[in-house]
Amino acid sequence: MRWFAMPGTLGMIVLGALAIAVLATAALLLTMRQDEVRYPPDSAEAAFQHYIAAWDEGDTGTAYAALSSRARSLVPFRDFVEAQAWSAGTPTRVWVDERRDVGERVILDLTIEQSWDGPLGPSRDRYQPTVTMLREDGAWKVDTPLVGYHPW
Repeated sequence: MRWFAMPGTLGMIVLGALAIAVLATAALLLTMRQDEVRYPPDSAEAAFQHYIAAWDEGDTGTAYAALSSRARSLVPFRDFVEAQAWSAGTPTRVWVDERRDVGERVILDLTIEQSWDGPLGPSRDRYQPTVTMLREDGAWKVDTPLVGYHPW
């Protein structure tokens, strides 16, 4: 007769393990979530967000215009547009880890995380570039030659 009691005990153990797994997953997702931060409109961070938003929307003209004249002189517009074609649709998150003011420039230390589906399941890559911002004609511009998220 004890055999009939086992499935109830085993079922409780399985349900308990599932409940713990669900709670652990929810806690992990909450701690990993990066809410979008709003910066003051005239800040270097807001200007960089504007550049990223334009790139993500496929608006290469606006994104390219967000580069400083020096950066644009180093990145041909044609290459900039072509890069948009191969990077479009890649889920990407970008956040500013640190801001450093150095004279008339602002250096932003970033974390960029890109995700994609690979042959063995989802993959994620994180890297931490540094981007320099510069005031040009009264507006913050990206002075690091970038093509999308990547230095040129």
